[in-house]
Amino acid sequence: MLDPRSGKVPGFGELPKVTELSPHVVRLLAPNGSAMTLDGTNTYLVGGDGGGCLVVDPGPVSQLHLDQIEIEAASRGWSIGGVLLTHHHSDHSESAFQFAQKLNVEVYAHADSFRLRHYHHLSNSGDTVIAGVALDVVPTPGHSQDHLCFSLPDGTLLTGDHVLGRGTSVVAYPDGSLSDYLDSLDRIRVRDFTVLAPGHGPDIERELAQETILYYLGHRRERLDQILDFIGRFPGIDQEQLVDLIYTDLPTPMIRFAAAASTRAGLEYLIQAGDIHSDREELEKFRVVVGLDSDDL
Repeated sequence: MLDPRSGKVPGFGELPKVTELSPHVVRLLAPNGSAMTLDGTNTYLVGGDGGGCLVVDPGPVSQLHLDQIEIEAASRGWSIGGVLLTHHHSDHSESAFQFAQKLNVEVYAHADSFRLRHYHHLSNSGDTVIAGVALDVVPTPGHSQDHLCFSLPDGTLLTGDHVLGRGTSVVAYPDGSLSDYLDSLDRIRVRDFTVLAPGHGPDIERELAQETILYYLGHRRERLDQILDFIGRFPGIDQEQLVDLIYTDLPTPMIRFAAAASTRAGLEYLIQAGDIHSDREELEKFRVVVGLDSDDL
């Protein structure tokens, strides 16, 4: 499938350090770029009524980045009233509690994001106001079980790792669930928004974002078809062999780990759907359930 964003969004390394998406939303790029994080984690300052603002996904422990967040907020006359997280993964949350303590504000996240940490548990869905910032919490489990998106009154949709500005998101079993992820993509697809602001990569205007979500759905179905095809052709194949067949050019061990975790999520999806059988023995092997029509996927 052709990625609809190809040639329409800034390339790798072209994102500015600071970008104003709207009078109420500013993106700050964290200095943690990699094959997994693309240009780096996107931190967002979201301003509300009365001069308050929230920091969304402050990212890694980087004093330079955290200082830049404070400087940018102050330059706009905003007072930081809380730290908001889309999910618990460290590239988004590593600095959250340290930064919140320094600012004497609370961390706001999904109730299942952290153990043995004091923070404000967000409702799984619905409208809320934090530090004068109005937002709609949208449950989007799949990439992780605690993943949330945030819809803002100005039409900005903060998507964390659910939908990225470039490439596709990893759904890593067992924290990630492909079934949940596909449902969450549909939940986002029907929402009203003007711009999609992801946790990594460039922002995407609505029309292109809708095409991207359909591409994500098609990409996942294509991967499921590949898994089913290879298991049908090679009964008794194991997960590592599947990864080798599906992903023929994996440049680093970390990318291979992500590919293996995504493949596992696809296998679990097909097992739960009754499309394949796993023997669950010491070296797990897979077989297609007799009588399955691949068009049923």
